[in-house]
Amino acid sequence: MDTVSCRRRVRSALVPGVLAALLAACGGGGGDDGGPPGSIDVSASNQDVLVRTGIVAIQGDVVGGALSLASGPGQSAPLARGLRKQIAALGSPVVENCFISGTTTSTLDDRDNSGTKTVGDVLTTTYVDCVEFAGEVTNGSFTATYTQIDPATLTIAANVTTGGMSSVSSTRSVTAQGDFSMQLRFVSATSETLHIAVGQGLALAFSTPRFNDTITWRAGYTIDTTYDSSILPPGGAVAGLTTTTASGQVASASAGGYVTVRTLQPMLQYDVDANPRSGQFEAVGKTGSLQATVLSTTQVQIDLDADGNGVFDASKVVLWSDIF
Repeated sequence: MDTVSCRRRVRSALVPGVLAALLAACGGGGGDDGGPPGSIDVSASNQDVLVRTGIVAIQGDVVGGALSLASGPGQSAPLARGLRKQIAALGSPVVENCFISGTTTSTLDDRDNSGTKTVGDVLTTTYVDCVEFAGEVTNGSFTATYTQIDPATLTIAANVTTGGMSSVSSTRSVTAQGDFSMQLRFVSATSETLHIAVGQGLALAFSTPRFNDTITWRAGYTIDTTYDSSILPPGGAVAGLTTTTASGQVASASAGGYVTVRTLQPMLQYDVDANPRSGQFEAVGKTGSLQATVLSTTQVQIDLDADGNGVFDASKVVLWSDIF
């Protein structure tokens, strides 16, 4: 399931009478505590790993929901998919068949016994070999506690935790564990915004044929995504644009520590794009930094300032396929 399909499902269900039954999302500098921007140096030997780490961290519609991540390259790592558009009925668990095979079991705990979905209620959903789209299998569970349900502003928010949601496809697998908060707002019939803030941390055990790593979004990491289904790419006929910015500390097990990642220019990706077509981010370490600039849907430029003097020491252009 890609982010476009997720959004279309959510949008088609969005009417005032069902908003309260909806919870869905389709995915810089030093720390605020005054700590160092990174625990490791940025160098020629680890720049490729750190660029990959930054892209995984930013690409994304990232969190938002149950933690289904195994999309194709360049799709927005939509953790957000798992929060299904239909909330479980009050009381007894509701078992639903996934679109192709497998099941989900959902329960809404009506904490205030109001008989309706309200702030403080808790949704728990478990996936068992769930295949919503061919080739992608999701297992695990998440718990979401509602913090905002506002039909007037078409806004919903929740605190989400998972002890291990996994998603596996032919191209990648991801297992996620941790917590985050999300706020989704439907701005218009074609536009929505998603804000994600990581709580104690969210760890992603990420694997593709080219690499294996555990990438952790540290406490305070934030992502803001805007999606508009009415915007056409230049010269194109298929509408839909995702704009993403992000900031905060991201750790890589392969790199042996964390850096601060921040978008300098928003990452722009149309629905027809396999990868973002523009955008720029920096990764700042204990010493040194790098900037990654998206040149096209096929190429990324990496500029390295290894000694941290503000002058780039080296520059190279790589293919998206080299990264993933």
